[in-house]
Amino acid sequence: MDYGKALELYNSIESIDNTQLTESETQPMHPNLYFQLINIRGFTNLNGKTYTEYYEKWKLRRSKK
Repeated sequence: MDYGKALELYNSIESIDNTQLTESETQPMHPNLYFQLINIRGFTNLNGKTYTEYYEKWKLRRSKK
């Protein structure tokens, strides 16, 4: 998934606070931050190889709380 598609997904989420780039219980991290962090070894293994995969994992973690 490219950045443009990830941004579309992010912007489709209701109640997004565009001043917050980090992940919280109410919203996933901004795609810009995700695409910066994928360069860190092991990040994609834990968080997903694509932004969509990360978003699905975030929703799953959120639903377990």
